[in-house]
Amino acid sequence: MCSTGNPRPAIFKTFINKLFCYKRPLTLLSALMLLCAQFAFLPSAFAADAAQYELIGTKEELVKFRDRVNNGETDLNARLTADIDLGGEKWTPIGNDPENDKFYNATFDGSGHTVSGLKVQDPNGNYQGFFGGLYQASVENLTVIGASEGAMAVGGIAGAAESSSINNCIFKGDVTGHAWVGGIVGNNVSSRVMNCAYFGGTVTVVAREGILFNGGLAGGIAGSCGQADPFPTLEKSPLLANCIVSADIKNTNTNATGIGGVAGVANYAIVANCTFVSGSVVSVGNTVGGIVGACNNYYMVNCVFAGSKVAGKEGANDVGGVAGHGGTSIVNCGWLEGSAAKGFGTPENAAFNESNLKQFTAAQMDKIIVSARLLPTSGDGVAAFVSYPGKSAAKNLKITSAVPLEASYTAEADGTTVKLTGK
Repeated sequence: MCSTGNPRPAIFKTFINKLFCYKRPLTLLSALMLLCAQFAFLPSAFAADAAQYELIGTKEELVKFRDRVNNGETDLNARLTADIDLGGEKWTPIGNDPENDKFYNATFDGSGHTVSGLKVQDPNGNYQGFFGGLYQASVENLTVIGASEGAMAVGGIAGAAESSSINNCIFKGDVTGHAWVGGIVGNNVSSRVMNCAYFGGTVTVVAREGILFNGGLAGGIAGSCGQADPFPTLEKSPLLANCIVSADIKNTNTNATGIGGVAGVANYAIVANCTFVSGSVVSVGNTVGGIVGACNNYYMVNCVFAGSKVAGKEGANDVGGVAGHGGTSIVNCGWLEGSAAKGFGTPENAAFNESNLKQFTAAQMDKIIVSARLLPTSGDGVAAFVSYPGKSAAKNLKITSAVPLEASYTAEADGTTVKLTGK
């Protein structure tokens, strides 16, 4: 067995050893497939009876709840009843011991409230965020303001989420780490992230000493999104949908790859109706995309990059206004003129059709419908989705959505339509 010289949480051990113990080098595609996700999506009832919620309205009550979860009561449902200021004191994440299977695995409803003053600061720690790790959990209707720093699996809302749902959440602030770094979630394994926004900060990839993995996989919403192996159908595929980013995504590690405005890597996943509204995606490495750095399999639909710049190291080929590298089916996506030389850096598939990519002028950008975040009070309905002018087939390329937000989603695709249905 290979050893990295320092302990790692269980979720990383299996595939990091697989990735680096091969006697021959892996292809980029093979490596990304191992990195993106490791477990199958397991259906879970995210809703809980109102009487079963811990009601939290003060900092002291939130700290007490966190400590109960971290001491083993991982299935406590909770609901915020007021805004809470953590005062900038160092925060230990909720569900901070994945090594011993102590992920948070219940429902946390922010009820539209804000937790401010978050300070997660453990440069050598994995699973860092307001939550450390989620497993078959639901986090919804929550805004968090502050900063999150760690090594691997670092996010504003959660460091990692497996078979979980993150709905209608916002993070404002900086997120910094070595690998799997995201404004909302660092490592999304077979989970659904919907109706979320990240803005007002920078996602930064830095080099950490003593870690064998080169680093990277960073994005405005998720560092990585996917699973190791495909499901027979799309109905349980990981999902990033209806998300907005207005921030900077920055990689300062020359060895790191997979940097994107929305997701660093998406593998056997659907990225739908996501918009990078403003900011830049800049890397000193390769594999950089305005929406996704590297994307393989399934769909990227109705996504737009409207930021100022997408850039990699000098001479890098895997750089694009929409995606840097991969073989995903891309439908109805585009990027702002002048932000990148081309829409897709290096397609994995030689038959890739770039007609589904559109370069917009600034004037056209003003007419584009930006992704709509659905509020809890919206009930069932259809969201406003990204589209662009001047493409006759655009009316046939669409996404329809039935909410409520707390529902899990299935997805069906027939080549022209991706339908997301709550159930």
